[in-house]
Amino acid sequence: MLESQARLSGADRVAGLEISVAVATRDRPLRLRWLLNALSEQTLPSERFEVVVAHDSVSEEVEHLLSSHPLRLGGQLRILRLPPRTQLAGAKRNAAWQAARAPLVLFTDDDCRPGQNWLTQALQASRLHPGGILQGRTLPDPDESAILRGSPWAHTVLIEPPTTWAETCNIAYPRELLERVGGLAELRHVGEDSDLAIRARHA
Repeated sequence: MLESQARLSGADRVAGLEISVAVATRDRPLRLRWLLNALSEQTLPSERFEVVVAHDSVSEEVEHLLSSHPLRLGGQLRILRLPPRTQLAGAKRNAAWQAARAPLVLFTDDDCRPGQNWLTQALQASRLHPGGILQGRTLPDPDESAILRGSPWAHTVLIEPPTTWAETCNIAYPRELLERVGGLAELRHVGEDSDLAIRARHA
């Protein structure tokens, strides 16, 4: 059951909260832990951002991680629990941004590990380009370079923005724009991030 399902109005937003990180995940506790640890090390003061994780995991390890992580204990992490293995990525991302309380929503994936200045840089870019869609670089994790060289099945991405696909591993939207276009297509198995960007640009 969702911890919160309500779409929030401006009156529900928290004073001083500037950016919400929206994450969709399912049964990847190790990767998710790395992401949450990286978010807990951000240079942006903790009162200026929140993290909203929507998941439909079966693993009890995911639930334990989310409920016990320092971000949760510090009040920055909000959890949206969906019935196990029922939702595609677009639906989980929608649940996350709809519960967000900041005017800027920054999407990332559960296998990403952002640098310490990630949120600060996103806010700086949003001030330079008010109302814009902001896409950042995504690079292979240098700590896993040996795996990439040695395994024929390993896969990663290298994204130099802006791209046609507008991947949600590192992209920010004004919350108002997401509301206007209705968010992501929830029944698409692939390309829901590109579809969102196309509709948002037209809007």
